[in-house]
Amino acid sequence: AGDIASRTVISRLSAVADMSSAFAFRRAVRNALFKANGDLQALANNEFLDTVGSTVVALIAHGGHYACTWAGDSRAYILRDATLTRITTDHSVAQQLVDAGAESEAGARSRQDASIITRAVGACSKLELDGVYGRIQQGDRFLLCSDGLVAAISEAEIAADLGRTPTAYAASRLVDLALKHGVSDNVTAIVVEAAAG
Repeated sequence: AGDIASRTVISRLSAVADMSSAFAFRRAVRNALFKANGDLQALANNEFLDTVGSTVVALIAHGGHYACTWAGDSRAYILRDATLTRITTDHSVAQQLVDAGAESEAGARSRQDASIITRAVGACSKLELDGVYGRIQQGDRFLLCSDGLVAAISEAEIAADLGRTPTAYAASRLVDLALKHGVSDNVTAIVVEAAAG
């Protein structure tokens, strides 16, 4: 069911047309995700399935700004001046425990229920998405990735590798590193760099 959910999300996002600003594009992406949510809810009802869902993280860059929208524990980072900063917050039981001060990040990740996500496209009738905006600087690198990557590689390792690997090879190198670390989850990564102009 996860493959169907992912394909549905990708199909809806692929239909989003180019817009005049990052903000307009983000609105169009949100609308596409709401439609995907409806598609997945209908599929689950028609097929008598409990849930057909997918996490999502989408980044839009336009006119010197970026907008990021997400649901679930797929992440987005920005590498700027050799500093890696997470720009998303996981929608997960582990993150809720960290936010409440009940667990450290390491402690929350080691819990049996750590991988339970609290939001996903298709998980419930009303999709809740989070979003952030920011300014882009030349040379910024953005990493969008599944939770499998950060389960296998520390953020410090990610930052070091992103800083020394050419953009065209950075995503595949990070996935290879995760696989070498013996990751048990699916691993997906995309890396893009802001260019001049």
